[in-house]
Amino acid sequence: MTYLIKFLKTKKALLFLIILATVIQSFSMLAVPYFAAKMIDDGILKNDLMAIVRLGLQMLAAVGLSALISLWASYMSADLAALSGKYLRDRIFDKTQILSIRDFNHFSTASMITRATGDITVIQQTVIMLAQMVLPAPIIAVTAIIMTIAVSPKLVAIPILAMVFFMLGIYVIFIKASPISKTIQMRLDSINRIMGEAITGVRVIRAFDNSEFERNRTNAAFLNYANNVIKLNKTFAVFSPLIWSVVGISLVAVLWFGSFLVLNGEIQVGGITAVSEYTILLLIALIMSSMVMVMLPKMKACLDRTQEVLDTIPEINDVTVPQSRRNPADPFKIVFDQVSFSYRGAEEAVLKEISFACEQGKTTAIIGGTGSGKSTIASLMLRLYDVASGTITLEGVDIR
Repeated sequence: MTYLIKFLKTKKALLFLIILATVIQSFSMLAVPYFAAKMIDDGILKNDLMAIVRLGLQMLAAVGLSALISLWASYMSADLAALSGKYLRDRIFDKTQILSIRDFNHFSTASMITRATGDITVIQQTVIMLAQMVLPAPIIAVTAIIMTIAVSPKLVAIPILAMVFFMLGIYVIFIKASPISKTIQMRLDSINRIMGEAITGVRVIRAFDNSEFERNRTNAAFLNYANNVIKLNKTFAVFSPLIWSVVGISLVAVLWFGSFLVLNGEIQVGGITAVSEYTILLLIALIMSSMVMVMLPKMKACLDRTQEVLDTIPEINDVTVPQSRRNPADPFKIVFDQVSFSYRGAEEAVLKEISFACEQGKTTAIIGGTGSGKSTIASLMLRLYDVASGTITLEGVDIR
């Protein structure tokens, strides 16, 4: 989350335009119930055709403005989401270039691929949905409540209670879904790893007649992933009943209590229509935002996994050293001086007090059996690992 917020701070102008467009769109949308109520009270009930035409044109203008602004806001939201994905992918790519082999193996190749592709795609999709569906929700909710108070203060408790109950339900579901979403991403890493091993090692698997073991291992990975997805879907299954129960009860309450207010002369018929539509718009905004809330646990898990990579402190840090002032006629030289090295967790060292020099223009042959340390020497030259003792110098400068 830290890196996404840091990126968004660099796009303040674009964020301001998205918020401005969302405010205009929300007010245009909420103007429609007001014009509808005026049309009923001043036009239909009074048989005033001109008032009906005038208010109808105003409603049409409000709808048209809302549609145009919505299109503009969608374009900017898509732009913001694409830029955020590019930023995070660039950061992960740059980070992988400075990680040591041990650091990289801590995550595994399959996990790094998932984090740089699938995880960031989820973040992109959620960013655009947050801008288009969640951002308008508080604006519509506050404005709808204010407009309801203006029409009938006695009915304002209905949309407020509906909103509070709805948000509590979403919060409970979010708390339950977050750990499941994180587990799903881990299971996806496992699937990528197993499938990669099966594809690259297919000849070895067939040579040793290990197909049945690999099939069982793959099926187990798929089953674990499916079980977690099913568990998550069961958690979200209460959304639909919750949504329509709140909508239905709210409308019944508005019509029920509003009818008594009409009989007492405290509100006009158009007022009930306006309050009903304000309540529906408020709940629709919450419904749209709840659709994004389904994505938030997954987005949080993806952001945590991305930040885990970006926050990793490299085991090997390269420092900038002055360029050596050597005579161009002198041969280029790499020198191993009493170098010893062992892999983490190994009982014995792979290399013990190795000393030799590689000079430019000469061929140095390193000969040995499997596991004797030939590849390890090449890795140490590239500083993919650091030596346990001794030094490796390049032009007389320790490569560390």
